[in-house]
Amino acid sequence: MKIAALNNVNRQTLAKSTIAVTTAAAAVSTTHSSKKNTQKTTYDKDFGIWGRSTAAEIQAAQDMAKIQGLKITPNSNIYILSGSSGVGKDTILRAFLAKHPEFKLSVSHTTRKQRPNEKDGVDYYFVNEEEFYHGIENGEFLEWADFSGNKYGTKKETINNILKKTNNVILKLDTKGALKIKKLIPQAKLIFVAPPSIKELEARLRGRGTESEDAIQRRLSAIKTEMKNSKQYDFQIVNDTVDNAVTSLEDIMGIS
Repeated sequence: MKIAALNNVNRQTLAKSTIAVTTAAAAVSTTHSSKKNTQKTTYDKDFGIWGRSTAAEIQAAQDMAKIQGLKITPNSNIYILSGSSGVGKDTILRAFLAKHPEFKLSVSHTTRKQRPNEKDGVDYYFVNEEEFYHGIENGEFLEWADFSGNKYGTKKETINNILKKTNNVILKLDTKGALKIKKLIPQAKLIFVAPPSIKELEARLRGRGTESEDAIQRRLSAIKTEMKNSKQYDFQIVNDTVDNAVTSLEDIMGIS
């Protein structure tokens, strides 16, 4: 296993962290030996700052979750995937979920207009401003945020409905929302998807052809905040190819 340091990271803060750049040949475990020919990049930050929570802190957070109406147990596997717009999160998730139907995606609610290729209840639950505010007032959201004039939120009911069927829940959130949930659910694992380069990310954004130049510039400026917040994440993977990214997710989740 090769050891490498992340750029622009405070070395003292991460003194106890394990940051590894691996190939499947180097990540030798009996459960993953079949992936020897797949190269990937995974930064394991030893469960970041939250993984060092004490048992009492975790229990207190679980008690808080119950008060909030969440049916989270120690057996619940909560994974939160984040990454800058255009990095390919949706593509990675579609490929991963097609291979592993035992994992379920928590679909967020949004006031953003539905795009032609999107399906209500699959990509998002598309609601109007009045419906969203009603949910806020009734305490239905675990977290919510406003981005580029549109609101996005995770409903507690959505997560609870998934947990009735499986222990494996995946949420797709921005870094601020993910860190909010991490405080409430310490066992949640945060995974940040990074692009091979900022230049390529910009090319992907422009290639979608769905946003104005102003919107693209706002998204590019938000990358700095996303990258800063990602230093508190448990894992980081680089989306150089979809297959490599999916393999990295499988390794993080312990799937053979």
